[in-house]
Amino acid sequence: MKILHMADCHLDSVMERHLPARVAKARRRELLLTFSAAVSAAEKEGASLVLIAGDLFDTPTPSEGALRYVLDCISAHADMTFLYIEGNHDAGALSNSAPPPNMLLVPARKSAVFSFDDVKIYAAGFGVTEETIAAFECKENEKNILLLHGTLTTSRADIREEMILRTALDNKKVDYLALGHFHTHTAMRLSRGGLACYAGTPEGRGFDETGRCGVILLDTDTMKADFLTTAQRTLHNIEVDVTGAVTLPEIEKRVNAAVAAIPESDMVRLHLIGEVEEHYLKQPEQIKLLLDGRFFFARVKDGIRLRMRPTVGDVSLRGEFIRRVLSDSSLSEEDKQRVLSYGLRALDGELPEDTSY
Repeated sequence: MKILHMADCHLDSVMERHLPARVAKARRRELLLTFSAAVSAAEKEGASLVLIAGDLFDTPTPSEGALRYVLDCISAHADMTFLYIEGNHDAGALSNSAPPPNMLLVPARKSAVFSFDDVKIYAAGFGVTEETIAAFECKENEKNILLLHGTLTTSRADIREEMILRTALDNKKVDYLALGHFHTHTAMRLSRGGLACYAGTPEGRGFDETGRCGVILLDTDTMKADFLTTAQRTLHNIEVDVTGAVTLPEIEKRVNAAVAAIPESDMVRLHLIGEVEEHYLKQPEQIKLLLDGRFFFARVKDGIRLRMRPTVGDVSLRGEFIRRVLSDSSLSEEDKQRVLSYGLRALDGELPEDTSY
C-alpha cells in the first residue's frame, strides 16, 4: 500500500509579527491550499492512508473557517483514511468537532494501534512516555509503522516532554518511523535498519523554514520513501557580500546576480554583508525597492560595515567624530554604523534626502 506522511502544517498561524497584515492573511490562506494540495497528491499517487504526525494546526483553538476547511477536505476524500495524532501545538483542536468517518484521531499522551492490510500502525500523540513505546508489540512477521511527534534523543538526562528515546526503539522491528516536530525534512536509519523520517513542514512560514517543503510518499511494499514538494512558495535566505563595491549601482548589480534564479512567486530575505568605504549611506530601503514587485515578499537586512580609517593624529572634526562614535559604549555596533554613515555624509554637506540612493 501507499501512505502519505505529512506533519507540522501549523494551519491558522498568526504571522503578523513578521509579515505585513495583507501578506500574512494571504499566507494563512495559502497554508490551507497547501494542505489541500498534499491531500490531492496522496490521491494522485494512489495512497489509501494519510498519516498526520501532529501540529496540523498552530493552536488548540483554530478558527472555525480553518477547521471547517480541513474537515471538509478530508470528508471529500472518503476513499482515503486519515490518521492524525495531536502535537504540542494543536492538542484539543478537534475537541468541539466531530471528525469525519474516515478520520482517526489519537490525542496527546494517548496511544492506539491500527491495522491496514499487512501494515500495523502504532500511533501516539505528543507527550508519549518511554513505557508507552516499550509496550508497542512490533511483531517480526508484520510491517510496523510508528507515528510519533517529538524529538528523537539518546539522552535519558533530557526529560523534556517532547523527547522520544531512541533506545526504546532499538530492539523493535520498526520498518518506518513517521515523525513530526522538526520542520525540516530529515531521514535517518534506526538501529535495526528501519527508516525514520521527519516529514518537515509542507509550507515554509518564516525564513527559518527555507528550501524545499513537502510531504513523504511511502510504499510499504518496498519501504521506499519519496519526498514530494507541496509548497505554494519557497522561502530563501540570500547573503550578498558587497565588499569592494563603491557605488549603489555596484551593490545592486551583485544583488541582482544573487537573486536572478529565484522565481518571482517566492519570498526572499536578503542580508547585505561586507565592508565599504565610509561614504556609503546605509539605506536598505533603497535595495528593498529593487526587490519590491519582483517577488511576492522581500525583506532586506543591511549588515554592511563602514571601513573607518581614523588616525591618532587626525585632529579634524571628521576624525574626532569617528573616534567618539566608535568609543561610545551606549551604542550598539549596528547603531554606530548607522550614525557614522549619516554623520559623515552630513559633514560632507550631503543630507540623506539629497542622496541618489
